[in-house]
Amino acid sequence: MSMSKPNKLYSLQILRAIASTVVVYFHTFFSPEFGMFGVDLFFVLSGFVICMVTDNKSTSVPRFCFDRVARIVPVYWLMTSGLFLLVLVKPDLLNTSTADFGNYLKSLFFIPHIREAGGVYPLLMPGWTLNYEMLFYAVIGCGLIVCRNALTRFTGVAMLVLYLLGDSLNEEGAMSHVLHSSLLFEFLLGMLAYRVKDSKLFCSIPKSVAFGLVILLFILMGLFENRADRLIIGGIPSFILIIMFYQLEDQIRGIGDRAVQFFVHIGDASYVTYLSHMYVIAFLNRLVFPRIPILSNESILTVGISICLSLICGSVIYYLVDQPSMSFLRSRFRPQ
Repeated sequence: MSMSKPNKLYSLQILRAIASTVVVYFHTFFSPEFGMFGVDLFFVLSGFVICMVTDNKSTSVPRFCFDRVARIVPVYWLMTSGLFLLVLVKPDLLNTSTADFGNYLKSLFFIPHIREAGGVYPLLMPGWTLNYEMLFYAVIGCGLIVCRNALTRFTGVAMLVLYLLGDSLNEEGAMSHVLHSSLLFEFLLGMLAYRVKDSKLFCSIPKSVAFGLVILLFILMGLFENRADRLIIGGIPSFILIIMFYQLEDQIRGIGDRAVQFFVHIGDASYVTYLSHMYVIAFLNRLVFPRIPILSNESILTVGISICLSLICGSVIYYLVDQPSMSFLRSRFRPQ
C-alpha cells in the first residue's frame, strides 16, 4: 500500500454500512430475497477488527474486555429492556415474544436459550449474533492471557474445540445450536484476513481487478445464498472481499469527502441499525403502511422507505444513546 492505514479504515466502515443495509433489505422479505450474507460479513469484519485491536501490544486484557462490553452492552441492554417492558404492558403487540423474566435475564447475559415461539433467539431477536460475538471475545480474552503472540492459532484451536464440544451436546439444546456452527470459523477468517492483507500477493493486484472482485463477490453471495453452508457461501467470499476492499483504501479516501463520510457514518451506526431495524420494519408494516393507500401493498417504494427509516433510526439512536454511553463509560471506568 502506498500509505500506512490510520486506525479508522474507511473501507471497513463502508463494508459495515453495506452489510447492515443488505440485512435490512433481507428482513423486508421483498423479492428477490437476499441479504442474509450481511451477517457473515459482519462476523468476518469482527475478526479482522479484533485482530487489529489486539495487534497493539499495549492493549491489556482488562482494557480489551472493558472496550468490548462498552461497545456491545449499553444499547443492547436498553433495547432489550425496552422491548421487555413493551411486551409486559402490551402482550398482544408482538406475536413472537412474551414477558418471560428468565428469558429476559438470559438475553441480557448472552445465554443461548430456546424462546417461547421456538428458535434459539434472545428477546431482541437480532441479538442472536451477539451470542457468537461475546463467545468470540471470551476466546480472545483467554488467548491474550495464555499466548498473545500466537493469538490467531490459539483462536483457531479454541473454535475447533468449541465446535466439537457442541457436537457432543444434546442436538436439540440451545448451546449445541450455537457451538456446533460453522459461523464460529468466520471470526477466524477475519483474523486471517488481517494477517495476510498486506502480503505481496494481494498488494500486487491491480485496483481495477480488486474492485471488480468486490462487485462479483457481492453478486455471488446474493445469488447463492441458502444453497450451501454459510461458511462457504458467506464466510469465505467475505474473507476475500474484505482483503480486496482494503486494497482500495487509498482510492476510497480520494473520493469526495461528503460522499465517503456519509457511508462511513452509516457504518459507524451499523450496530444500532442492525439491532433496531426489525422493529422499525414491523412498526411500518403494521401501523403506517396499511393506513396509506399508496403504500398499502408491498412495493419497491415501501422497501425503500423501510430501509431509509431503519438507517435513520439507527443513526439517531447511535448519536443519542450509543455514542454518549460509550464515551461516558470509557471516560469514567476504562482501565489503563
